[in-house]
Amino acid sequence: MPELSYPREVTALRSLQRTQDEIASLKRKLRRARARAREEARRLSRTKHRKQTLRHLYWDRNELFTVGELADVFRVAVAEVAREAGPVVVSTTCLLCLEEVDVQVNNRSALKTLETEAGSSPEYRICPNCTAFRELDLAVLRRKKGERLDGIHLAAYKSYLASPQWRETRAKALRRAKHRCQLCGAKRDLAAHHRHYENIGREKPGDLIVLCRPCHSRFHDVA
Repeated sequence: MPELSYPREVTALRSLQRTQDEIASLKRKLRRARARAREEARRLSRTKHRKQTLRHLYWDRNELFTVGELADVFRVAVAEVAREAGPVVVSTTCLLCLEEVDVQVNNRSALKTLETEAGSSPEYRICPNCTAFRELDLAVLRRKKGERLDGIHLAAYKSYLASPQWRETRAKALRRAKHRCQLCGAKRDLAAHHRHYENIGREKPGDLIVLCRPCHSRFHDVA
């Protein structure tokens, strides 16, 4: 490594070396602390507080122990750790109605999914009432699968979809749905889908359902 001739560079290098030494020292302390924590957890695993300790450590937001480490300390199979720890109930917000709802999660992965909106699964983020309405919507869509527009009406329908009137109607439908798919709660690639063609040009709120691209495709697959 070349010699440094400028005092400022020498001082900076020495400061960097001290920082590296501090990091190495902290890593050693962390390893020792983790070893002590494992020994304490192992001791508690042999007492009447075993289940409470495992539950606390498994659901600890800081994740002091990995699932594999917990399995080793508590002498259970990795696949059994979550079951041994038991589920937890977490408050969240329904993706569709935006009301607060308590949901039960059974493992760490589900909790992370729940707490990260970008990766939120409808399995955990849709309340029971909205789930019931979503299933009803699917049933209605499937019953409509035989409905078709003939060639003449289809041309007129496509022309209508390009009109300012439809753009305004679509925008209102999206606002009513809070810009979320009414089947899965997704926020991207949304379309206002006609449940039927009886009121084209004078749609009522119930005539339309907002769907994301995958859910829209799902309807057309059964249609």
